[in-house]
Amino acid sequence: MRAPLRHLLHGAALTAGMLLPLDVPAQSVLPAGAAASPAAVQPTRAAVRTAAGTREYLLHVSPAPAGGARPALLVLHGCTQTADDIRRGARLDAWADRVGAVVIYAEQPATANPQRCWNWYDPAHQQRGDGEPAMLVAMLDSVTRAHAVDPGRVYVAGISAGGAMAAILATAYPERFAAVAVHSGIPVGVARSVPEALVAMRGGGAVPPLAGTAHHAVPLLAIQGGADRVVAPVNGDRTVAQWLGSDALLATVHTTLFPAASAYTVRRAEYRTGDRVRAVLVTIDGLAHAWAGGAGDGTYTDPAAPDATAMITDFFDAHRRIAP
Repeated sequence: MRAPLRHLLHGAALTAGMLLPLDVPAQSVLPAGAAASPAAVQPTRAAVRTAAGTREYLLHVSPAPAGGARPALLVLHGCTQTADDIRRGARLDAWADRVGAVVIYAEQPATANPQRCWNWYDPAHQQRGDGEPAMLVAMLDSVTRAHAVDPGRVYVAGISAGGAMAAILATAYPERFAAVAVHSGIPVGVARSVPEALVAMRGGGAVPPLAGTAHHAVPLLAIQGGADRVVAPVNGDRTVAQWLGSDALLATVHTTLFPAASAYTVRRAEYRTGDRVRAVLVTIDGLAHAWAGGAGDGTYTDPAAPDATAMITDFFDAHRRIAP
């Protein structure tokens, strides 16, 4: 750990900003020279402006794959972090360069939350067409239009507050995502205020059922540290249980040491309907509130732990959204 963990998911004295009507089209605001070709390999900073507000992002555009359309990944950092911070820690650019993807590292400003948390616990930011979900999807739209993205290979991942918001996005816009990865996150809608968020982080509060079944088409990977004192380990189980809803599915469970005789034990439970993966829960005993296996030059990483980036990218590589 490279920084105190107590602020990673929540902030104090948080308020929702006022929202404007959402009938104003989104605009991409690119700095001079940032309209780079798909062959660009250096990240550029840009922003998207909507009626709900403006959010900046860091964009990594890998050389286009042979044969055309590329995957896209939207990445959401945790509290106190920045887009560049999670980019350095999660090391997702290497995957992007391997498969020819674009990676969008969204950034939450301190003006929207004093701790730079995504406001996952605020009802104004928990639904389709409003607040931060609307801004993030507008950001995704701007990038996918500009870079020939395959609509069947669009993914979202996040850690902590970013993981909670990633789950919100995948349930609010299930038609947009081929898969979602939630690292150290919280079930959708379990909190609607700061006090309720603190209870949820400890594993309390009722987990509401998800509306409809559309999210069932979005496979979920949940990664949770068994020694996490910020987000109680039970939240991994709660997130997967919410995703599956009333379906009683048998899980195939694998338990391994990483490596043998190390401080970490990896337990992987996979839930399927027939040959289709619905959800995977990876619990890493010995991991605190940090990106497992992340690089040491990012904050909130544990470089010695099993590699969450490899787990996430392997999961994404295995899933493609099939249009109805």
